[in-house]
Amino acid sequence: MVLRFNLKVKHVYKGLLLGTGPIVDPGFKGKLHIPLHNLTSNDYEFKYKEELIQVEFTKLSRHNHDNQNDSVIKFKNFEDKSFKEQIFDDLKDNVLGTNYSVANSLPSELEKFKKNARRYEEKAEKISGTTELIKNAAILTVIGIVVASVTLVTQIFDLVNSSNERIDSLNDNIIQMEKQIDFITEENINKDEKINYLLIENDGLSKEVKYLNKEIYQLQQNSGQTIEN
Repeated sequence: MVLRFNLKVKHVYKGLLLGTGPIVDPGFKGKLHIPLHNLTSNDYEFKYKEELIQVEFTKLSRHNHDNQNDSVIKFKNFEDKSFKEQIFDDLKDNVLGTNYSVANSLPSELEKFKKNARRYEEKAEKISGTTELIKNAAILTVIGIVVASVTLVTQIFDLVNSSNERIDSLNDNIIQMEKQIDFITEENINKDEKINYLLIENDGLSKEVKYLNKEIYQLQQNSGQTIEN
């Protein structure tokens, strides 16, 4: 014997769906987990002992009733109604005669999707604005770095030119000083030569003075001898 189960039709008309497999295999032991899905935007409450699922047992082999009481097995006959009448009665009893109004969940889900899309679009715009701001900030930073680099290079170039001009000026001053030193050295040499010349002349004059002194002395000696005579 195998088992099939499905949701009661009255719940199906409300927009509920039972996630079931094809059958429960013969000999299965354990718990059956039955997922229930609400395809609407309504909230449903189930009362205690309320009919929710109908179960169908299907016999796969012949069954011998010789040793069993037939009263154990109870069969429920289908009502003698057409399919259309049965559907109408189920709708009348389970939906139309209640306070429920089956609401399609697609519009609400679509509205949620639109809200999420608008929210994500706003976030994307914010991110885009932030990205544009970061991009502009990066461009300004690069421009600032370029301007600072150009300014620094210009200052270094001006400093090099100023240093070169200063070095050229110092070289000119050094050349002028070297010329002055050479001139002074030449003057000193000329002075030394003049001093040597004057010393030589002084020696000559000294000799002449000595010679004249001797002449004077001789003349004095000669004059004294003449007077005595």
